Amino acid sequence: SAPAPASIAAPASAVVTETPKNLVIQLGAFSDSAKAKQQLDGLIANGFNAYTESLKTANGEVTRVRIGPYTNRNTAESELKKLKKLGFEGVLTSR
Repeated sequence: SAPAPASIAAPASAVVTETPKNLVIQLGAFSDSAKAKQQLDGLIANGFNAYTESLKTANGEVTRVRIGPYTNRNTAESELKKLKKLGFEGVLTSR
């Protein structure tokens, strides 16, 4: 009997499972909310869809400055390159 044809389908575990609108760029986490607001204002002035998020930690509350969400990694990475050209440092992360 002939051998079974090889399967060319990728295993389910290899499928990228990023949910649309689940990627953001985090630019900072500040214990001083005034510094977070200053960075936020600079990002908005440059046309970015920036926002802040407060997070309680063991060391007190921090304010995260983020941009997004993005529907796919390519768009987010493109925005990250624009940010770097303007002197901002950011990290791509899930929401």
